[in-house]
Amino acid sequence: MRSLCEFDLGVDMLRDVRAMKVERANSAETGVGQRRANATDSKVGGRLRLRRKMLGLTQEQLAAECGLTYQQIHKYESGQSRISVSRLLQLSALLEVSASWFFDGMEVGSDDAQDSLGVLEDRDARALFAVYARITSKKRKKQLFQFAKLLADEDIGD
Repeated sequence: MRSLCEFDLGVDMLRDVRAMKVERANSAETGVGQRRANATDSKVGGRLRLRRKMLGLTQEQLAAECGLTYQQIHKYESGQSRISVSRLLQLSALLEVSASWFFDGMEVGSDDAQDSLGVLEDRDARALFAVYARITSKKRKKQLFQFAKLLADEDIGD
């Protein structure tokens, strides 16, 4: 038969377990202790979107290739969800870029993860990249680059 002391100890342990469950539930509701996407995740997601669009793929097509839903691709691209290393390697292979491409222009240790050109937020720049990617002639790509450089130099002079 259990002593009164053992019974009190059991009640205390039960109370502690209940308190831990409540604490865990409260932290889940407030997001405490959960990993959240940050600026770097948003920039990597932006690069994912850029490359997908450069290749003319829809979110649905990329998702099907990865075995994901288009909603998950959307979460990656918007920075709502972090991309694991293994998933990033899979995506880089599918999108025909190195994994490091997703981090180009980002400074190590920077929470802002500023893109060196700042073009990922510009819809017209992404469209220009997509058009450029469709050009197959190296000569024409070089001509387009020289023309763009000429236009940029004229803007500086104005």
